[in-house]
Amino acid sequence: MSIKLTLEQWNDFTTHYGSEMYKDKLTSKTRISDEDPNYIEIIFGQGCNHTGYDLVEEYLTNINQQNKGET
Repeated sequence: MSIKLTLEQWNDFTTHYGSEMYKDKLTSKTRISDEDPNYIEIIFGQGCNHTGYDLVEEYLTNINQQNKGET
């Protein structure tokens, strides 16, 4: 599983969710996206119940809700 975020979003996510606090859940690797160098791909491990992917989806849902409230 992978998801794309800007580097700014990834840094904001790890600030809010605490990379140390969720260290055991954030089994992931990051790399620059091939399609768009402004984004990074976060690639989550396989076979675990809590890989961190669900936390990033929750974060993106919160961002989308905030953006809808601002328009």
